[in-house]
Amino acid sequence: MTNLNRSEPTKESTERYYPKDNFGLSRHEFELFTKKVKEGDESLFIKVFNIQFKESVRFIQNKYGISKEVAYDICMDTMVEFRMKLIRGKIHYGNLKFLFTRMASNNYLDSLKKSKRVKDAIHVFLGENQEEELSNIEFLRVLNDAIDRLNSKQKAFIRDLFYAGKSKEEMEKEYDISNATFRKRKQRSLNKLKGVFLEILKRKQI
Repeated sequence: MTNLNRSEPTKESTERYYPKDNFGLSRHEFELFTKKVKEGDESLFIKVFNIQFKESVRFIQNKYGISKEVAYDICMDTMVEFRMKLIRGKIHYGNLKFLFTRMASNNYLDSLKKSKRVKDAIHVFLGENQEEELSNIEFLRVLNDAIDRLNSKQKAFIRDLFYAGKSKEEMEKEYDISNATFRKRKQRSLNKLKGVFLEILKRKQI
């Protein structure tokens, strides 16, 4: 890797970030690294992330007190996301190590929120006294089957509301409906979805 000569300041040495902050890459090496990834050459990408990946797994594991397996999965997802952003030109030379660990942290926190949302949804769909306990994966499989059985309008509304993450205001504007109409449509769609969900679940239990 490029060594910085402190006695002869370079453009890079006068900037805030140095190779140690950027997986050991100088700005020129990063540009070459990015070019290779975009061209489909993964060799340098793999070499760099073999170092950064292990470090990030340890960081996430220690920061949140989670198992190595969970931290590994989070960092693997982050690596895939980082690579795609790199290809799309969304990643720029700077403190790449900090960026990667921040992305990994955000992904872990998002996974907690998603897990809680699934548990909340199970409670809404099955109630407190439901004897049959479903894992998150089993619940989502039945839920996806139920959504597929809705009509096209209901399906689009549910997916926009829960999957696309659109706000109430965005949906009211997109569907050209009032706040009251939004609430009614949301309730009707959820009631229909809950009915189909319970019907599918009942058939699976027979």
